[in-house]
Amino acid sequence: MKTKSLKLRQLIPILLCLFLLLMYVEMASAQSEKGLTPEHVAKIKSVGSVEVSPDGNSIAYTLRVQADPKKSNETASDHLYLYNRQSGSSVPYFTDADVGVVKFRPKHNSLTFLTRKEGDEATSLYEIALDGGEARKIYSFETSIAGYDWAADGEHLAFMASEPVEKEESALPYEPEIYEENLVQRRGYITNVTQEDHEPHRVQVEGSIYQIHWSPDGERLAIAVTPTPLVDDYYMHQQMLIVDHAGEKVLGQVDHEGKLGQIAWSPDGEHLAMIAGANIHDPIDGRLFVVSADGGTPQNLKPNYEGKFEQFSWSDNSTLYYLASQGVWSTYGSINADGYNMQTIVDTGGPILGEFSKAGNDRFCS
Repeated sequence: MKTKSLKLRQLIPILLCLFLLLMYVEMASAQSEKGLTPEHVAKIKSVGSVEVSPDGNSIAYTLRVQADPKKSNETASDHLYLYNRQSGSSVPYFTDADVGVVKFRPKHNSLTFLTRKEGDEATSLYEIALDGGEARKIYSFETSIAGYDWAADGEHLAFMASEPVEKEESALPYEPEIYEENLVQRRGYITNVTQEDHEPHRVQVEGSIYQIHWSPDGERLAIAVTPTPLVDDYYMHQQMLIVDHAGEKVLGQVDHEGKLGQIAWSPDGEHLAMIAGANIHDPIDGRLFVVSADGGTPQNLKPNYEGKFEQFSWSDNSTLYYLASQGVWSTYGSINADGYNMQTIVDTGGPILGEFSKAGNDRFCS
């Protein structure tokens, strides 16, 4: 009896381990069938930015891909894909590194984007032909390029980057990072990428530039500038200015205080539209304004609109398409540049739209 009792006591831990193992397998199976597991989250992919070609036949988009958490502790990367509307197929165009600010280069059958490949000292501008091939670096600066815009000729480039400064050597064995100290201004620059060894010239305004947009005729630039690179100035004190094509002379100023979002020229270059706060006290940039390209006081198109304008695109010189949010829903529609004739195309209760891109023939995707 003692021998049997001893054997039974020896079997209890083994039986308990088997029971726990079976319970774990059962729970894991139930999770995979009924819920979202951490492994599923790590495999989720989502479309980021979308850009439609001017002829509407191609759609460039970024696909956000999660890093494998079992191999590396890294953030997700945006990879570049191209969708052909005629064939209905998507092709990976650049997946070597994280990409951003994807644009179709005017008068060139190509896509441009910002990335930092292995061996690059800073984020640079790359180009890849729509027919495919290897991405090649077409422009780099002393510091990382933060954003850019092409002039209509596809040769002149306006871009933003931190001002190059000489870094002082520290006697400390480490370099502490102190919040909002030793910040450098984010400047605007203009260059011609087709001219070899062409020195970029700086936009002659004081402060940090966070947006820069060429006018349709390439004669002016609309910029958003703050007094300092501090985060409070970025959110509350962006000022829209209009400067000449060389960035040497301020031609106009938009009289607006408060948060500032998207800026875009009308096709004829006579007006600018912008998404901004109603005033300095507005907690969001959700109002849609139109202002003369000479500057002045912008017109709030729908001051009593009970929603938030998220994005817009000019359809013609007198009409804009917009994407707005109302509660948990999105809505897509059009509105005249004078604020009249607001028409809903995709109403609330339909698909949730996150972004759209318009081609010349009014195709859009989101």
